[in-house]
Amino acid sequence: MGHLQPLNIFLRQEIDRMQRVVNVVRTTLSELKLAIDGCIIMSEHLRDALDCMYDARTPANWKRVRIDSPTVPRYQ
Repeated sequence: MGHLQPLNIFLRQEIDRMQRVVNVVRTTLSELKLAIDGCIIMSEHLRDALDCMYDARTPANWKRVRIDSPTVPRYQ
């Protein structure tokens, strides 16, 4: 019953949340690299992501998948 202990369940949920964030960031950065290289068209969300990164801000599409967890404080 080790995998059903509350701490293990909590850890699995945290890993799933973080994995969603990592996937969105990875996809955005991959698409951004392709757009900068001229392989794909620079979309509005990619332009926004590039501008936000230049200004040291979090892109809007990354904020939508933020980690909603009781242990992680929300920063606006």
